[in-house]
Amino acid sequence: MKKVFPIVLVFFAFILSSCSRNNQEPKVNHIQSKLFTVTQTEVTNYARFPATIISKKDINIASSPLNQFTFYLGRVDKILVNVGDHVKKGQLLVVVDPIQTQNTIEQMRQNINQAQANLDFVKANYERYANLYKENVISKEEFEKMQMQYKTAQAQLESAKAAYRGASSVLSYFNIRAPFDGVVANKFVDAGQVVSPMQPIISLIDPNDLEVKFYVDENTYKYIKIGETIPILINNVNLKSSITTISPKADDVTHTYLVKAKIESNQNVDAGDYAVAQIPIGKKKVILIPKYCVLNRAGIEGVIVVKNHIANYQMIETGHKKGNFVEVLSGLEPNDKIATTNLSLINNGDIINDR
Repeated sequence: MKKVFPIVLVFFAFILSSCSRNNQEPKVNHIQSKLFTVTQTEVTNYARFPATIISKKDINIASSPLNQFTFYLGRVDKILVNVGDHVKKGQLLVVVDPIQTQNTIEQMRQNINQAQANLDFVKANYERYANLYKENVISKEEFEKMQMQYKTAQAQLESAKAAYRGASSVLSYFNIRAPFDGVVANKFVDAGQVVSPMQPIISLIDPNDLEVKFYVDENTYKYIKIGETIPILINNVNLKSSITTISPKADDVTHTYLVKAKIESNQNVDAGDYAVAQIPIGKKKVILIPKYCVLNRAGIEGVIVVKNHIANYQMIETGHKKGNFVEVLSGLEPNDKIATTNLSLINNGDIINDR
């Protein structure tokens, strides 16, 4: 029994020692990090509105204009381009087979022949009546009646010729050509489909002449003017634009005003792209911090705030980016200090030495 007791004491001493080691506080690291003092900065205050990039030259091309010669139908014979194709001015895009127009033109050609034959007949009678009138064989009234018939026949021939020229000119509209250098934006019909006058067949845009379109509210309307340069955010890039159009009347439903602005040339911008128009409406004070200070831990955006040399991960809400800085909407106050270097090494409770 005397030998067992010392062994039990040694065992309990070992257990107590282990428990003591397990209850020790986590190790605190001493880390060097350059600190950034939070301040408020005065910046331009922008009102932001969703916008769309459009082409200044954006047209729907139809088979023919609507007039007295083109109330007939046509069938799309060939579509020689696809959506996205670049085309040159004058390039043939679509061929439309005029189903009835050519028949009408042929009828008008026959009308000319008939009018010409009638004129020849009336002219011969007119010349005969003229000779008889000179010889006092017929009265002046009879001659003037024949003279009127002759003038009427001449007018009928000219009218038939004019109708033929007008109908013939319409045939050029059935060979649809590009009115300017551009890109095919849309096709509204397929080959074999019957189309009517003024029915859109192809949409064409000029990708090199772009502008941005957006609507502003009544409060912002007073801040804009023609010629003003404003930034447009497109694909996370700010481009300069100059306001060219401001609607003088608000929309009856939305009470917003249409605004258009010409944007600077950029190969990465296409018609139809989403954009954000930014209208300066004064100044405001904001907190800006370096973008690289912002971390994401466990899905939570935040920064490492250092107070009395102790690190603490602070959740923040960020706003718009301004160059290498980002606006902080909440979570920080002026004079707060945040770590900017060795961020991956820092945990809550670490001791931070400013370097």
